[in-house]
Amino acid sequence: VDLAEILGPHKPVSTKKLVEMKEVMPEQHRLLLAVHDALRPYDMHFGYRVANEIAAYMLNAREFCEGGDDVLPFAFDIQVMKKILPKLHGNAAQLLEPMETLNGALPDWCSMSRAKLARMKMRLEQVGFASFME
Repeated sequence: VDLAEILGPHKPVSTKKLVEMKEVMPEQHRLLLAVHDALRPYDMHFGYRVANEIAAYMLNAREFCEGGDDVLPFAFDIQVMKKILPKLHGNAAQLLEPMETLNGALPDWCSMSRAKLARMKMRLEQVGFASFME
């Protein structure tokens, strides 16, 4: 292992997968940006790494899963569940508005994510705190 290379100067972030996602699946790319923008005012948005990982997953789902483009809504919902919702945790003052804004940004077909947000909101109202873990 070449530690000098690993610990060397900062390498610029690649947005290759995100650019490819924008070209191949513009609707899902637009939705990803909408989710990001919904969380930004609360400083709960995600960065390039998460966006690129979501884009890579979406591209792989389209290419390798049966159904092609038909699998994209389900794949996007899974990514919201895996990459975005687990980062939401805190008390009612911190979470109530961001969760409602995020829920409004998600389309109806993000049923798993919307159901999880509903459970988190219920927990928030019951005990004043919520996290992804139940």
